[in-house]
Amino acid sequence: EETSGAQIIVTAQRREETLERTPVAVSALSGDALAERAIVTESDLQSAVPGLTVRVGQTSNQLNYSLRGQTVDAFSSSRPSVLPYVNEVQVGGAGSTAFFDLGSIQVLKGPQGTLFGRNSTGGAVLFTTAKPTNQFEGYVLGRAGNYDHFQAEGALNIPLVDDSVLLRVAGFFQRRDGFQFNLFNGERLGNIRRENVRASLTLKPAPTIVNDLVIDYAHAGGNSLSSVAYSGRPASAPPAFVPTGLFYSPAVDGIFGPGTWNAFLAVHPGVNPLGFDAEIAAQQKRGPFLVNLDAPNFHRSKVFVVSNITTFEVGPETTIKNVIGYVHRRQQDAGEFDGTVFPADDNGTFGRGGVLRQFSEELQLLGKAFGGRLDYVVGVYYSKEKDDTRSSSHIFEFEPFIPETIQINNGITRNETIAGYAQGTLDLSDIVGIEGLGFTAGARLSSEKVEFFRKPDDFFITNPNPAFV
Repeated sequence: EETSGAQIIVTAQRREETLERTPVAVSALSGDALAERAIVTESDLQSAVPGLTVRVGQTSNQLNYSLRGQTVDAFSSSRPSVLPYVNEVQVGGAGSTAFFDLGSIQVLKGPQGTLFGRNSTGGAVLFTTAKPTNQFEGYVLGRAGNYDHFQAEGALNIPLVDDSVLLRVAGFFQRRDGFQFNLFNGERLGNIRRENVRASLTLKPAPTIVNDLVIDYAHAGGNSLSSVAYSGRPASAPPAFVPTGLFYSPAVDGIFGPGTWNAFLAVHPGVNPLGFDAEIAAQQKRGPFLVNLDAPNFHRSKVFVVSNITTFEVGPETTIKNVIGYVHRRQQDAGEFDGTVFPADDNGTFGRGGVLRQFSEELQLLGKAFGGRLDYVVGVYYSKEKDDTRSSSHIFEFEPFIPETIQINNGITRNETIAGYAQGTLDLSDIVGIEGLGFTAGARLSSEKVEFFRKPDDFFITNPNPAFV
């Protein structure tokens, strides 16, 4: 987004145009607006964009976007309905990130399959990083707050060759202690440890050719805020597959005999001696910021994103654009599943993690026809990705009598997509005499091949009874 007088310029249709003439529902924030409003995370963004919700999974680092009720479950291995893009490259995976040195953020609502290589039914969130300029300049910005919060970002812009070779280097650093305190081990949850660096190089070998290369690396550590149990299964509900409230309580003596509960407490000294339901009641009194959780909690991620965009003006109103993208993400998280101190269900010491590799190639033809009345985009898209993810669940441990069941979900998902798409907007102002009236139409043809390969230790428990814990 850029401002020119009172006009706002957006690229929601893969070209620069005024916001008021864009025939799609889009919310746009410029880099200056992001800085003024201190929008540095996904939760900040949702407060500034009407209709956008950032959906949190089991932990605060498991995030994805939701528009008009469309989203995705992180464990479904399905493509999100709202896709994030960085410099026109669709980045896979759902997770938290850092916003720094951005040119704009645009949120597009509704289906986007006729404008982008990757189809999406809910919308798209477009992140555009700040481009190198022909000025030697830079900035440093710092923020501080409670919980020992310190955040710094900066950028240096260097024109290596006047208006031909332009370089921009930017960085981001953040530290913050968590504001959730775990009574079980005295640990703070929600610790943030982030370091990011980005290099942007613009080459202009000829007046009609521009190449923009952006290399972005992000590292994150710390741990996650956790969900907690706030309500138990009512007595009127159908019998559960595992009656947690009964087994994790003194009433278990009535099933296995006197002394069973005391034997369990001896092995698990940190649990509530009054039982599972009593722990939920205690959690309600404590509130969400004081918790009592036994599961390991950590967050680790390394993300490497490369985007290369070449534009070639083949005529005064015709442009060929080529977009190459590469994403490599390694992530591992662990956290609490059952929301209590009891060993009913958690991630274990391994948690959930793996490696995502993604390559994409997109070729576009953009231009005008019929005396400038028709704006069109035609494109072909290819992508290939491999998601190698392993997760563990440690279910219903009742030592010293019943060992835990370890469920492993481990496999490789491969996705190969080939697509063609086109969209055009015809200005009908001269034909019908109504200024600004236009007609937009688009089409898409795509072929997507998805394969899943189970690994030898993949083990999934199925339960025919719909009543779960």
